[in-house]
Amino acid sequence: MTSDADLCRVWLEALRDERLVAELGSIYADIESQVLDREPVCTASGRCCHFERFGHRLYVTGLEAAYALDRRPKSRSAECAQIQNASDAGTCPFQVGRLCGIHPVRPAGCRVFFCDDSAALWVNALAEVACDRIKAVHDRFEIEYRYMEWRAMLGMFAQTGVATEPKLPVVFEPADPFVPLSVRREGPSSGG
Repeated sequence: MTSDADLCRVWLEALRDERLVAELGSIYADIESQVLDREPVCTASGRCCHFERFGHRLYVTGLEAAYALDRRPKSRSAECAQIQNASDAGTCPFQVGRLCGIHPVRPAGCRVFFCDDSAALWVNALAEVACDRIKAVHDRFEIEYRYMEWRAMLGMFAQTGVATEPKLPVVFEPADPFVPLSVRREGPSSGG
């Protein structure tokens, strides 16, 4: 059986394959396109990151967690204490105020979560398709698949010491503007 540390390394190493990254990017782009077509309202309330208070959980695959950790901004580390503090508080360790500190590299579950009641009519189907597609990427590239609660998965990476510093260039500056979908109707989606 593969140790947690070895598995985290496998997931991170898999991201060096541009084909795999392109497939994940395609899934995320498809989610964004479908979300944009539906135009759910995002008020940037931060409820999506307050798991305990609003009674929901975020689940991710190993590749998704590795992708987010590897491509997160250097100012948004995922140290064990930070993850534990977020778990204790019932929040996401990457929440900055009411916003997502890793918005461009967030997992599929974050990309499909909206407080807008109208989203409840279609978001579960979109999430299931995305999850199936991400599992298929694991299968195609023969990479072990695990599907875990977000903070538990981040904790696994942090406790093994595998992903404490991003390895790729920063792709997001915290000063970048976040404009909720309820305000912006042109350009890329920034929802969930």
